[in-house]
Amino acid sequence: MKTKILLALFFAALWSCKSNDPHDVDPIDPGDGDVIVPPDQGIPLPAPYTNLTWTITQVEAGSSITKAGMQGKLLRGGDGTLYYAYFKRISTTENTCDIAVFSTGGPMPGINFDVKVAVLAPGATTWDIETLPLANLDPTVPYVTNIYGLEGVINSNDQPVFVFAGGSPSVTASCGSSDLVRATRTGKNTWNLNIPVTDSVSCCGYCAAENCQQGDVVGPWACATLDGNNSLAIAFMDYHFLWDEDGYKKRGLELWQESGSVTGIKTWAGKGMYSQLKYLSPKDGAEYSGLIAAYTTSQSTGLYVARLIGDPNQKDAWDEQDIRTGDKIGERISMAVAPDGTVGIAFYRVADKNDQPKQDLVYCYSTDNGEIWVEGNHTCETVDQENSVGQYPSLTYDKDSRALISYYYCGVGGNCTPAGDGLRFAIRTGVGSWVRRNVSFDAANMTGVFSQIVVNPDTYEPTIVFQDVTRGFAMMAQGKL
Repeated sequence: MKTKILLALFFAALWSCKSNDPHDVDPIDPGDGDVIVPPDQGIPLPAPYTNLTWTITQVEAGSSITKAGMQGKLLRGGDGTLYYAYFKRISTTENTCDIAVFSTGGPMPGINFDVKVAVLAPGATTWDIETLPLANLDPTVPYVTNIYGLEGVINSNDQPVFVFAGGSPSVTASCGSSDLVRATRTGKNTWNLNIPVTDSVSCCGYCAAENCQQGDVVGPWACATLDGNNSLAIAFMDYHFLWDEDGYKKRGLELWQESGSVTGIKTWAGKGMYSQLKYLSPKDGAEYSGLIAAYTTSQSTGLYVARLIGDPNQKDAWDEQDIRTGDKIGERISMAVAPDGTVGIAFYRVADKNDQPKQDLVYCYSTDNGEIWVEGNHTCETVDQENSVGQYPSLTYDKDSRALISYYYCGVGGNCTPAGDGLRFAIRTGVGSWVRRNVSFDAANMTGVFSQIVVNPDTYEPTIVFQDVTRGFAMMAQGKL
């Protein structure tokens, strides 16, 4: 194994992976501020959304330092309860540890985050805020030190399950957040936390690379779904030794299943960033198990879709295709499955294959279990391209299989300013046709990042959660028809 530590690479990657600044976009044409005109004026929303209005309220307060609402995930239980999980920075106090990534040893700084879950019961007007008891995993590291994504799913018992990188420090590379963590809510303020995977040795016997099973940093960009047996499946990245030359370039995407097995989706391949995992009911005669993953590379180029078509314990069990070759993809991909079986992906396109800035919101979809995406009627659609727009998209479908997306509008040329940025919402009205609306624009505060949307299947009413960056608040926009 190559053990040389490339310090320049280390520091570049450190800021790339750990940056918490949602406005870290290279300006193209900065101005003195944006004049925001509500998009699509005069174009009505489709029924039953025609008279949709929004009420903006606070979920949890923070500050410019102790920001709430980072990398949030919103789930809706079968009884209508909303579960909003997010990271919140604890304080300015930093955790430090000695690790081998520095030739002289540590200390290496680590920023400390709680994992919060805000719960809103049906009919309630105030969120109950719960804090995951991370000390149960490791009393010496009772917080998350690297925020590498937060995802979740409602399980077969109608309980929210959240997955993320947390737990103990690694031996060589990380002050914490080196394990795959699963947190299941079993009652009010009651959580079952466990660590399904702790290191690289769990996967994968068929990987030919010498060091494929070496390393102890796993769990970044975890995502979860229920498979055809209503059992939990989690996709996550294996960072191996994180900062050694091979580990950095050859991070891979792996799959944990309820049986306890860990298999490879794309191991030792430099793939798996911003991953999503869903289950689609296979069509008759389909050579396909139902699991489908979407992700990009360590360099965020290309948009890959992989379908499980064989035994996951065998090499080449996943059929992979790149549906946006060369495009640079920003945080984070959002994938959803409609009631009619359509699978869609929304993403922020930073640049095209020629490295020309685009900064727009794109939606791709497939109606045949994800086999065909870009041929015939299976086309990708630009949802919004007004200035710099589309970061942190969240995709869902209503009960009529109509696509709805929440996302961040930055402004002219990536010049994200309080006077110019905000939260937007788009609804698909037909093939290649979308109607957009501004939801929350606050001239005094940067707001609208890390959005998440769900829809009430009975009333069609959407709920969006997001972060007010300036104040560090977790926020909610409630749609009313």
